[in-house]
Amino acid sequence: MRLRFSTCVSHSSRQPPLRSSLRIMEEQTASEPERLTDDEAADLVGKSILIGVTYLDHGGEELHRSQMHGVVCSASAKGIEVSLRGTRHGQTFSLPPDPRFFAVAAPGKYKLHSTGEVVENPNVLCTATITKPQKH
Repeated sequence: MRLRFSTCVSHSSRQPPLRSSLRIMEEQTASEPERLTDDEAADLVGKSILIGVTYLDHGGEELHRSQMHGVVCSASAKGIEVSLRGTRHGQTFSLPPDPRFFAVAAPGKYKLHSTGEVVENPNVLCTATITKPQKH
């Protein structure tokens, strides 16, 4: 199974669910894990990526959001490493190899609200929500 990042672009102003915006060339069965293979992950290397992470408390209330951008410097079925650019230049950010987090970016300019940076024509969008576990 290969992900083709160059053929599936959403032109709507509202980002569709990631599962529908990422074209998977072969059907997955329900028993397969949501994990990119080494070959699929390798397709991300060298691509520019815009990342948005929303952090929630255990009750689902938003704590904060983080936005960043960079270039995928390494990727495998174990994880994806992004070399960050802009205000976070010199830092790296790790992402899980879950295809539900990734979508092809529509061409255009994207403004990071947290920094005011403008990223033009990234290849890939990554959005994730992280929920803080409840303390026992």
